[in-house]
Amino acid sequence: MVAREFEGMAARRCQVLAVTASEAPVHGDLDDLGILLRNLVDNAVRYAGEDARIEIDCRIGDGHARLRVCDDGPGVPPGERERIFERFFRGSNGNGERGSGIGLSLVARIAARHGATLAVSEGIGGRGHCVSVAFPLPAAR
Repeated sequence: MVAREFEGMAARRCQVLAVTASEAPVHGDLDDLGILLRNLVDNAVRYAGEDARIEIDCRIGDGHARLRVCDDGPGVPPGERERIFERFFRGSNGNGERGSGIGLSLVARIAARHGATLAVSEGIGGRGHCVSVAFPLPAAR
């Protein structure tokens, strides 16, 4: 599981990494979907800051397989939310972390190839941010 890959990094930052998952079938390229999930979790762990809570949730809802990665860190300012999936865009709340601005643009490209839609909203407890990916269910394609 992808979350296990990030347990050590999250522990060093005193972060809680919580996973809630139920079966949610998605037709697609397994490697690409793994890259999508890794980039979302990596972003949350890197930028949520010390002592943050990060939640990964996967379930079926509203006719879609939904993946959500949420945190209670500093978040993305509302004026920047529409730009975070642009290639090379780096938000102003970077916590001094290094990065290239490519990870979330890859997420957007992979989501588009799989017919998924992306949304960014407030995160846990009104803090941080939440990235949601809604994949069409196999029967709905």
